[in-house]
Amino acid sequence: MKKIMTTLFLLFFAIILVGCSNKSVVGTYVATDGQTLSLTSDGKVEYSDPQHDDTSTGTWTIKDNKVYIDRTNPDGVKRRQIYAEIPKGKIDSLFFKVTKESDGRGTFTEQIFTKKNN
Repeated sequence: MKKIMTTLFLLFFAIILVGCSNKSVVGTYVATDGQTLSLTSDGKVEYSDPQHDDTSTGTWTIKDNKVYIDRTNPDGVKRRQIYAEIPKGKIDSLFFKVTKESDGRGTFTEQIFTKKNN
């Protein structure tokens, strides 16, 4: 019985840690050129680039301490996957890059996105 309780406690603790790390990236991020990324707590993302009249929606996931974003534009065209390493502590900004092996279309300027105060 003691082993079962210990296992359940560790499982609960692991779930709490994963949940907290996901919530730390939730928010709206803005680049200096006006691009915007909004990451919601349910794993959805909205992207906007007003300079190029580009919008897309999709999902985000965390794997190996990186947040990965997959998007599709309104015409159903898959965009290139982007990712950012998650820094330790409070997240004030994320440096997004294109995943090299991404098979999506379009261009993306790799840059820092600063988290807005929500």
